[in-house]
Amino acid sequence: MKKSLVLIFLLITSIAAQAQKVDSIKAEQNGDFIKIRYKILESRPGELYKVKVLCSINGGLNTELRSVSGDVGEMVSGGKPEYMVLWDVLKDVDEVNSVDFIIRAELMQAIKPPKEKGYIVNLAPAVQLPGPGIGGRFGIMGKFGVSLQFIAWKAVLSDASYNGDTKFRRISLALSSRIINEKKSQVHLLTGFTIGNSLIKETYTNGTATTSHFKKAMTPGPEFGFAVSSGRLIFTLMGTKLLTGMTEEGQASTKNTFVSASLGVRF
Repeated sequence: MKKSLVLIFLLITSIAAQAQKVDSIKAEQNGDFIKIRYKILESRPGELYKVKVLCSINGGLNTELRSVSGDVGEMVSGGKPEYMVLWDVLKDVDEVNSVDFIIRAELMQAIKPPKEKGYIVNLAPAVQLPGPGIGGRFGIMGKFGVSLQFIAWKAVLSDASYNGDTKFRRISLALSSRIINEKKSQVHLLTGFTIGNSLIKETYTNGTATTSHFKKAMTPGPEFGFAVSSGRLIFTLMGTKLLTGMTEEGQASTKNTFVSASLGVRF
């Protein structure tokens, strides 16, 4: 019997792979056993395969090998660089002159797609320039979401022609859309509107006399930015413009373009 086993390796004419995902089949003798090595192309960890090893002995019909062990059967894990099957030849056949091997791998369990991350609730202190202003931001963000910010600051005037209250406030509401959703990080685009204090110039004409003064008023404006979440932290950067209109040079006015940033935690 051992002499016949040696003849297997002298007379092998082809080692065939007849499954789309199987390649690089190699056979070698190890005593009374044959080691059959193969690769499952593009297999990934988390996948399960049903692997069958068949052979044509002495030019006969393809039959499934019974006395095999190793990476064979219904629970073969994907992701390995190489797989190995050990065949106890003399338990299946008495005499062999030539043999062709065939390996078939059937995908039984694919990798489950990662569960889409749900909504994240975040709370963060916020700062604004110029100002400086301080406040906070609160958001509920998923594939889509909302983010709310409040800022307070003391206005810096261009001259002393306005003598009123210089404690200014601004609140903004932005809608978010997630554009990147990785395992540990997400990126959201934000767009919305804000309403805040500004100085508005009012001009009055009485006959030939024209007078003007500034009053504190609530002014709307657009807001755009992005948020980056990584681990338990979330960073938000926003640009805002209050639509105050034009003011004459040298008269009392306030800044109307702001940049705000916040760094906080997500829950």
